[in-house]
Amino acid sequence: MISSHHFFGALLLFLSGRAAMAFSSIRRPSRTNSRPWLCMTTTNLQDELTVAISTARKAGIAAKRLQKTLIETKRAAIEKSDSSPVTIADYTVQALVIAALRVSFPGDQVVAEETSGVLRQDPVALAAVMDVFRLESGETYVTEESLCEILDHGRLPGPRTWILDPIDGTKGFIRGEHFCVALGMALEGKPVLGVLACPNVPSSTSRSNGASLGDGCVFFALKGQGAFMLPLEANGSSLAEEITHAVPIRVSPATAGEEARFFESVETAHSSHSVGAEAARALGVLTPPVQMDSQCKYGLLARGEGEVMLRLPRLGYIENIWDHAPAYVVITEAGGRVTDTEGKELDFAEGCRSGTGKMGREVTGIVTTNGRLHDLVVESLRSFWPPRGG
Repeated sequence: MISSHHFFGALLLFLSGRAAMAFSSIRRPSRTNSRPWLCMTTTNLQDELTVAISTARKAGIAAKRLQKTLIETKRAAIEKSDSSPVTIADYTVQALVIAALRVSFPGDQVVAEETSGVLRQDPVALAAVMDVFRLESGETYVTEESLCEILDHGRLPGPRTWILDPIDGTKGFIRGEHFCVALGMALEGKPVLGVLACPNVPSSTSRSNGASLGDGCVFFALKGQGAFMLPLEANGSSLAEEITHAVPIRVSPATAGEEARFFESVETAHSSHSVGAEAARALGVLTPPVQMDSQCKYGLLARGEGEVMLRLPRLGYIENIWDHAPAYVVITEAGGRVTDTEGKELDFAEGCRSGTGKMGREVTGIVTTNGRLHDLVVESLRSFWPPRGG
């Protein structure tokens, strides 16, 4: 449980010094297209992309401020039934993003990581989330019950599914390190749009050094249109103009195993570090892996700062679509590949249909690469993954 004395003291400092956010300014978009490179032959999603970037960006900025404040409370995390941590920011960001999506696309399904169940059992945390949500959204009439309804909104199946991890990399968030707001969209269960707001990733590759912290950036992609990058903070231009001049990103051209740079999760519960090291040795890799939380790793790989990322969880673990779908679009549009450890495509459809976010089948792990090294990496894993008899 959160210490109410320490939490509210720090929270009030945050609220009194905060910059106003304009979540309440997000309205249903008009169907105009001033950005010809965004035209799609089958489905026109430029309005969805604009709303997604705007919403994730604002959520990322709010979360970055909250990160500093919640760390100062030293007891900002609540434990869920699966023993994973969740913070006030997870719930606040989820409510802000879903509220914005409901305004712009009220009929769409939303599959998100958090539900109101844990929050309903912690009145101190619920009150804190409601206070921050009211201030960030401008919706002062929101009650505890209506806030919980927002958190649980949109789990009925539909052809268009928004996929949200409000604070991907919660443990990194708690440590003051990397996390991201991951927002994607799937049509009929297939990911077509991805936005990763990474508040602590440097916006320039020249200032990026592995897992170093920086000023923040937003990676985004539409299926068939390539992958791009913006700074986290707006530059004063309209968002439409910013998107038009966004920086294209592309995976590394490396083709030799010894050239590969590995990313891995900080937490060993997310992936086996020992197996990752064995795979790296099999490829002849000499440099140590870069450890980083969240889907930020996908973004850095997409802009060419690494070649391989392995996710090798415990046997029996069923992946969640919000941990991969937003980044999947960014990586594949940047020229990379994402498959299971057998080289098979990932199945996001069941997680959308069921509303649970669980992938349709157990995967023994996930391999993400720059594409050119993909078959080599998959083959290198065959001799020792998955563990025999596991």
